[in-house]
Amino acid sequence: MCDNLKYGMKTGPIAGLQYTTYNLTDATEIVDFIYDVRTTGVRGPANPTSIVLEQNFPNPFNPATTLTFSVPTALTVSLRVYNLLGQDIATLVNGKVEAGTHTVDFDASALPSGTYYYRLQSGSTVLTRTMTLMK
Repeated sequence: MCDNLKYGMKTGPIAGLQYTTYNLTDATEIVDFIYDVRTTGVRGPANPTSIVLEQNFPNPFNPATTLTFSVPTALTVSLRVYNLLGQDIATLVNGKVEAGTHTVDFDASALPSGTYYYRLQSGSTVLTRTMTLMK
């Protein structure tokens, strides 16, 4: 029975989703089982060792996306969104946050389609990523 079990890691249709596909073949029947390995809430180590700014999800997005960042200790941080001209579009976080992983929802329904930068700054550490709004 286990001789016909095949498995492997693949990238799913949603950006960043990894899943394992198990194909169990029995004569005339093929059954696919998909195990979703995405987590909800905190991802990665419970206590991050450095400041991390993850890629927003989903990307491209319309009209909202989620930004995730991690800090190893309680720090004062600033998370801002800029357009391609460098104009400050939104301030999502501006103050002290506790150690750990944090998520922030960004609603861009009032903005035009395009590429935007989001920047996390804490002291001398500055991390920047891009995101794409497609309406």
